[in-house]
Amino acid sequence: MKYKIQILTIIVFLLLFVLSGFKLKSMNDNIKYYKDFDELTLTGFGLIKDKKKLNYPYVEVRYDEDNKVKDVFIHVSEKRVYVKDIVEIEGKRCLRYIAGHQDEGCLNHYYTLYVENLSYTFEYCGNLDNDENFYLSSLKISSKDKEVTYIYEPYKYKSKPTLDFINDIPKPKVTYNIHIDIDENNCLKYTEQRVDNWDNNSIGYEEVSCYELGNYSYFWWTYFGNRMKKVSCR
Repeated sequence: MKYKIQILTIIVFLLLFVLSGFKLKSMNDNIKYYKDFDELTLTGFGLIKDKKKLNYPYVEVRYDEDNKVKDVFIHVSEKRVYVKDIVEIEGKRCLRYIAGHQDEGCLNHYYTLYVENLSYTFEYCGNLDNDENFYLSSLKISSKDKEVTYIYEPYKYKSKPTLDFINDIPKPKVTYNIHIDIDENNCLKYTEQRVDNWDNNSIGYEEVSCYELGNYSYFWWTYFGNRMKKVSCR
């Protein structure tokens, strides 16, 4: 009898070990690593199959049981990681990023969604638990080579995240127009223009900068920015 109990214990232990192995494998199957990523379509590029070959920068994507993107970890360096998750707003999947600290007076919430070849990034400021202090801070509309950013007055548009602003964009005091041009040598030309809407749409300033992207894509430039090699514009 004693030996039967020992044998049953061993069998149970082996079954638990095998099942835990399947569970661990399933969890690992839902995590993939990429060299590059498209935030508009939530698509990874350059799959890295061997974790030992991970080199910064890289993107870690976690998928749910239906193989839909759930979380995105953008590993810029060992000490710099951007964590984004997927949330639904009025039936549409959005990529959300939360930055800042509540004790600094403003917790920034960024919601990005893709509609008809354009991405809309809403920046809200405040605490979601307090409607009175949660307001639209800016709205950035991006296409393949252009960006328009609207800057709003604090507390003017108090609202929880909503898609209503896509159909009826509030007119701000300040607009930033950005044009992106990448040539055949992977050199990026960045033109930023500030328009003061309160002053008869006058041009506040215009600045042109050029950067050498090297082996990086525009996606990575948005995280490295002016830390990339600056070159003279041709």
